[in-house]
Amino acid sequence: MRISQETLRDAVSRGVLTEQEAEALWDHLEVEQLPAGISSTGAPVEPLRPAVPLWQPVTAALLVAVVSSFALLSAFDRFGFAGLAVTAAALAGGLLAAGRHRHVKSGGRLGHVFITTSVLLVPVAVHGLVRSIGYTAPWVGSAITDWLAGPWFPVQTATLAAAVLATRAFRIPFLSAVVAGAVWFAAQDAAPILFGDDPVWAQRALLSSLTGLVILATGLAVDRRTREDHAFWLDLCGLLAFSAGLTTMHSESDTSILLVAFLHVGLVAASLLLERRSFAVAGALGLAAAAGHLADDLLDAKALSFALTTIALAVIGLGLLYHLHHERLERWAAALVPAPLRRLLPPGTRAGLRAGAIES
Repeated sequence: MRISQETLRDAVSRGVLTEQEAEALWDHLEVEQLPAGISSTGAPVEPLRPAVPLWQPVTAALLVAVVSSFALLSAFDRFGFAGLAVTAAALAGGLLAAGRHRHVKSGGRLGHVFITTSVLLVPVAVHGLVRSIGYTAPWVGSAITDWLAGPWFPVQTATLAAAVLATRAFRIPFLSAVVAGAVWFAAQDAAPILFGDDPVWAQRALLSSLTGLVILATGLAVDRRTREDHAFWLDLCGLLAFSAGLTTMHSESDTSILLVAFLHVGLVAASLLLERRSFAVAGALGLAAAAGHLADDLLDAKALSFALTTIALAVIGLGLLYHLHHERLERWAAALVPAPLRRLLPPGTRAGLRAGAIES
């Protein structure tokens, strides 16, 4: 079996090993490895490859974004939507070919920016094609057939298909966020099917929260079950859709605000079981928003600024406490979870490991 430091770093990020355990294991493996790169068992050992510095993909993304934007705007100015479609398609094909070459040559470490950009150019190309053939009128009506016949359906379908195919082919984690974003936009575009011809903001916010729950469930299903951390991006998009939908919904009563606060407390509890701090951040921000909304309803203008300052300080203080004691809190939460529910948690979490120990 080939083991590299990249594999051990991945195990640490998933919670299977601690940093100290990973370092000790790597030291042990280095002792067993021969100078020629052959292990004591005779199997080849994967050479150590340094991680790609963060500034490199960020710089590449900025350069590609600037060049692509200039090319697309120039084509649109000169040739209209037809030029936009052709230029976007050509850029997508060229970036995909270049990204695939770098991805294969580097063993999957490079080419992510090119491949991701090629996927993001797909909706631009399809939108330009749709507009160039005169398909411009927004869809009206509340029937599924009206939505399918609308000008945005081919854009959403093409984007989702391209993102799914690229994710399966290249296993790039960020593409999971593109898939989640396409699903969210498609759900919002289909809102009239559920709520009538002209959905209000509260209805769209509710649909956003429901879509976020679906994305979070998908992230839970793949969490620590794939080599790359696709769950991180799915969780991030799901939390944005879920929490933003709840906190921006126009609440008519204090009871509904308390319900929103309770749901965000659930996100903090989920962060302890899933060992994902993004859930704790979303939960804390949602609690702060709910508390601020209640303070705005119940307090006068003079006391409101003091209350908001207190809420902000409380969030900062609780965040520091969570950071200092999160391992102890995670162990405590894992001990409280019933055995049947532990089997639903991702492998490698403390609660999941307790479930495995009970079954063995």
